Amino acid sequence: MTVTYEMSVMAKFHFADGRTVFSGPISGNPKLILPCECDLLVEGKRTATFWIEGEMMVEKRGANTYRAVSTSEKLNVKDRPFVSRQWKLRFKL
Repeated sequence: MTVTYEMSVMAKFHFADGRTVFSGPISGNPKLILPCECDLLVEGKRTATFWIEGEMMVEKRGANTYRAVSTSEKLNVKDRPFVSRQWKLRFKL
C-alpha cells in the first residue's frame, strides 16, 4: 500500500553540487520522509516525477512546521516559474 503525503512548497533552493531543496509544510505530518519517488504538481498538474533523497534537517522558527527534502536529479521546469504555494510535492511512501 502506498501512502501519499503532500508538501506545499514555500521555498526552493539550488546548490552548487546540483541538489535542489524544497521546503514547506507537509500534510498528514509523517514522522520522517524517507527516500522515495515524488511528483511535482504545479497549479494542480503533474509536471515532473523524480527521486528525493529523503528529509533534511531545517531550523525551526516559531510556529512554522516547515520541513525540507532534496533531489540531485535535474529538473526541467524552466517553463513553470516557481511561485510559493502553487508548487506541491506528492511523496509516494
